[in-house]
Formats: sequence, structure tokens, C-alpha cells
Amino acid sequence: MVAIFVHLKFNIMRIIEACHYYLSVGFTENAQAGLKEALAIKQEGDSLMLFIDDVHTEEQAPLEERTSRIIQSNLRFEYTVYESEMIPYALEALEALLLLSRKKRAKKRGSQYFCSGFPITSQDGSPNCVLLDLGLCIYKKRLGYMQGVNILPEYYRAQQDNLHRLLKKMNIGFTLETIYYSV
Repeated sequence: MVAIFVHLKFNIMRIIEACHYYLSVGFTENAQAGLKEALAIKQEGDSLMLFIDDVHTEEQAPLEERTSRIIQSNLRFEYTVYESEMIPYALEALEALLLLSRKKRAKKRGSQYFCSGFPITSQDGSPNCVLLDLGLCIYKKRLGYMQGVNILPEYYRAQQDNLHRLLKKMNIGFTLETIYYSV
């Protein structure tokens, strides 16, 4: 009997957060730059996601977003998600972070939760950006994806580094790569 082994290359589907924008600001050239990066790496089977921040006011958006030129876009994405829709997932993530081992778990100081030395909720106890992003990772996993790619301007690096630390702690079976671009 002769055994024949065939090597198959499996295309693992990824969900690519192609761009995001602040509803209070509009679709900017920064968002368009992220979309251009996403289209450059997109492979067959990948899905594109547009993430719309409908939680933060124009004043809360980064200066780079507020000063970027507003443009029109008629592109279609497989998924369009609003940040406010991620609040239940972020609260679920907070609950999971509270159940981790004593060294790793989230801790409450006053009315605010911290994990790994940084805040994950605001002063009023509501999820902040990094916790909402963690909720978004849970959402992407529930859509059936095991891999994600976030494409963001360089000025989100610190926040994404914190997200990666939380993802590693939670070990939800979802890997995330972040690609940064300059604007």
C-alpha cells in the first residue's frame, strides 16, 4: 500500500476592519487611506468591515480626524458596525476580565475599572475605547472569524497595544494583527 500525501493550502478567512470613522465628523480622507490599505491586502475569502464610531462627539475625536477633509464614499462592506452596538460585548468582556486569575484580572478603583495598568472604563463606569474594541473582537469571533486585521492610523498604536494585551489575557481564540499607516 502506498500512501500519498497532498499538501493543501487553506485560505483562512479574515475579517479586515478596513476603516472607521466618527459619525460626528464624517467619512474622511483618513478613513479612505485605511480602506486603500485594506483593499491592498484583501485576499479571496476575506471580509471587509466598516466601523462607525457613533459614541464619541466631534470634540472627543482625535484632532487628526477632525482636521481631515470630509469625502464621499459609496463603497459597500460585508459588515457595517456601530460602536454603540458593541457596548453589550464590551460589558461581557469586562465580566470575563473580572473572572481571570488574581494577577491578571480587572480591578475596580473608585468607579473605574483598570486592567494591565490602564483604564478600561471611563470615570462613570462605561466602557472606554479599548474595552469597546475588545467587545468588537468578541463580536468578530461570533461572526465565525478566527483572525482579524485592524487597519488604523499610527496615532491609535497605544490603544491597539493595550487591546492586544487584553486579547492575550482573555484567550478567546481570535488572533488580531494591526497594520498602521501614516496620514
